Amino acid sequence: NTNYLIYEKGKYPTKEYKKALESMDGNGPDIKLLSFETFGKLIPVMSYETSGDTKINFANKTFVFTGFEQNNYRGVLKFIETRDGHIEEQLSNNTDYLIYADDTWETQDYLTAVEMAQSGETEIIIHSLREFLILIRGERVMEYGTYPFDTDGTRRPIKWVVLERDGNKALLLAAYGLDAKPYNKEQTDITWEDCTLRKWLNDEFLNAAFSEEERQRIIMTKVENSDNPRNNTPGGNDTEDKVFLLSLDEVEKYLPTGFQRLLVPTRYAVKRGAMRDLRGNYDGWLRSPGLLPPGAPYVYCDCRISINGGLMLRDSLAVCPAMWVDLG
Repeated sequence: NTNYLIYEKGKYPTKEYKKALESMDGNGPDIKLLSFETFGKLIPVMSYETSGDTKINFANKTFVFTGFEQNNYRGVLKFIETRDGHIEEQLSNNTDYLIYADDTWETQDYLTAVEMAQSGETEIIIHSLREFLILIRGERVMEYGTYPFDTDGTRRPIKWVVLERDGNKALLLAAYGLDAKPYNKEQTDITWEDCTLRKWLNDEFLNAAFSEEERQRIIMTKVENSDNPRNNTPGGNDTEDKVFLLSLDEVEKYLPTGFQRLLVPTRYAVKRGAMRDLRGNYDGWLRSPGLLPPGAPYVYCDCRISINGGLMLRDSLAVCPAMWVDLG
């Protein structure tokens, strides 16, 4: 009943590989032999769905948060409590989940929880905030492309939230901040059409994050650049992009609740300069124009939208790319 035999280059012929070849010589099964590298190219889109209410049963579960300087994630805490979960201050044998801050993970509570889990003393489940947000949002998530994730530059598959489906096409938004970049390298009156961040996303990032096969599936999209809704600051010409940032209108449409706007950058993005504001929150760029030129809006990690915008040359804001992909 085998349809495919996947082998690792340099480690064949194995017994299974020889047997598959022999079965193909006569009237045996139609087995296809593929190297792992080739197989990976055939499945550039790996998707799965998660549902917060079915993936995690919050009722009567206890949650401990560690590594957070202050109560920055009130939306997460409220979400847990409204589903009859309990937030505890201290780790104990009765703790069900330990959620750790992505950039300050090696706390004493984290180390203790790992020891408890390894010893079998408790069945505690350990998640980073980034992983936990994806699970409890109940959103459809896809893995597509790879990008540096850890401080040492280790690459991992990029997780994308599926914002919209249109037949075989899907609008994806990075589930976390991937890098830290200025909107434009100079503080000048400029729109999305000519900013350096747009150029970086559609050139350097596009080529670094995706294989040739994956790039072919990313759809060239007409991007509407509307004026600022508060005082009609010009948004500039519409553009055609493969990768872009969400606009103010799109954030309101696809991320209507504050909880959905929570932003956590990768450890690589933090190393690259993604900085917290005075409240301990991370911010991420939007492509729309600010209240007054030159400026560009952004989303605070604590869910608010800075419609007025900030200085374009700030290199401490996270970048959460979006794109349309042909799922085939």
